[in-house]
Amino acid sequence: MSKLAAYAILASVWLAGGALSCPSLMYSTTMTFRYADRGYRTICYLVWPDGPAGHSYSDHIYNIVFLVITYVLPMCSMAVTYTWVGCVLWGSKVIGENTVMQNDVIRSKHRENKTFYTVILKIEEEPLTLILETDNILMKLTRYPKLI
Repeated sequence: MSKLAAYAILASVWLAGGALSCPSLMYSTTMTFRYADRGYRTICYLVWPDGPAGHSYSDHIYNIVFLVITYVLPMCSMAVTYTWVGCVLWGSKVIGENTVMQNDVIRSKHRENKTFYTVILKIEEEPLTLILETDNILMKLTRYPKLI
């Protein structure tokens, strides 16, 4: 990958992140509550043009776009990358003579590859994110049955 391609990818990630946060910047508002103990609490929440968050069709569409950009695309990218790395590790051939030591190295690479995938699947919090976002979208689908 060239330096220019790396900069282009970096710029596109930053621009996508900025664009994804624009609705929060445009439609956020605050409300201050006064409590009996003379304390104040200020909350920040979204009010979309067609209603508050949770009751807005725009909020529903935003959550779907947010899920695709922050979950689906990165997971697909990681799946392709890890598959490629796995193919490289598993496809490596013995160089020179086929000795016992080289066979042990190949078997070790295969074990490392299996461990690599296990660690990635266990460490990533992405399954939890998918569950939460799917629940959020399904709850909104019950409010907007025309989307089904």
